[in-house]
Amino acid sequence: MRRALILAGALGAAVLVGGCNVSLQSLPKYSSMKGPFYTVRATFSDVLNLPAEAQVREGVATIGQVAAITAHDFSAVVTLQIQEGVHLPLGTRAMVQFDDPLGNEYIEMVPPTRPPKGYLANGATLTEAQTGAAPSVTDTMAALSTVLNGGGINQLHTIISQLDLTLNGNQPQIRDLIAKVEATFGSLAAHSADIDAAIRAVAAMATQLEAGQPQIVAGIDALAPAAGVLAAENTQLRQLLSSVNRLAGVADGIVNTSSRNTVNDIEALLPVVDQLVGVDRQLGPALAALSRFEALTPKVAPGSSLQISLSATAAFGTSATADLRGLPTNGPAVLLEAALP
Repeated sequence: MRRALILAGALGAAVLVGGCNVSLQSLPKYSSMKGPFYTVRATFSDVLNLPAEAQVREGVATIGQVAAITAHDFSAVVTLQIQEGVHLPLGTRAMVQFDDPLGNEYIEMVPPTRPPKGYLANGATLTEAQTGAAPSVTDTMAALSTVLNGGGINQLHTIISQLDLTLNGNQPQIRDLIAKVEATFGSLAAHSADIDAAIRAVAAMATQLEAGQPQIVAGIDALAPAAGVLAAENTQLRQLLSSVNRLAGVADGIVNTSSRNTVNDIEALLPVVDQLVGVDRQLGPALAALSRFEALTPKVAPGSSLQISLSATAAFGTSATADLRGLPTNGPAVLLEAALP
């Protein structure tokens, strides 16, 4: 009978717990914290399975506990009891956290990183923007399922397979390409100063162009009418160029004809030049003698008069050539000599 009563009691307790959807996490936690406390209310969009009397922590230190959880406007309002000796700066955030994925939930108070400008007082309120919750186990498993089924891992497998097909049998070319790319980047790194200087020069030129944009626009606007005039006179310009082309042909013919005439004139002058050269050989000695005579004249005629003695010999005959020293060389001749004191 005793065993039957114990079994019935256990089954009743199990039915009661199952009908009320009670879990270990929803059971209130025993708290050994003692007051005095001051109260802070925090509004959460979701507190997961946060139980009453859950711990409130700052870092690893337990600084309070959850006093009550109520619902208002589809949000959870959590009343926190904080030990009076703990001062939380204004701007502190409240986060629902886990000891581990299957462990107990607690509230973690996260102070701001900036210097405090005041502290939370009794009755202070944290809005929903100042609260949050860590991802639940369900959310974590759902995200992992997305990654494993058709997500990043599947795409990564496709990428690796395609790379394997690309590299298969092309290892020498890939190594050569990598070596060239490495050499290219090495050269670029070695000339980084020159590249920076070129970029700065281009930037300066762009700045100058931007500064002179009104003048450039005005110049382009001024060129537009000129371009229109040139387009309107296109036919006349084409005719002018054709005429110049024909003129060039005529001028070429004139130059060719005049060059031939010039050559002919030079060839006709060659005999005259030869005769002048012969005369120069005949007159050269006589002129040289006259030059010497002129140089000696002041010595023999220091006054205004000159007395000379001239001796001349002339030969007359049928011979075209005669020896002026006395005897004819070809045929009879008459020799005449005279002396003038």
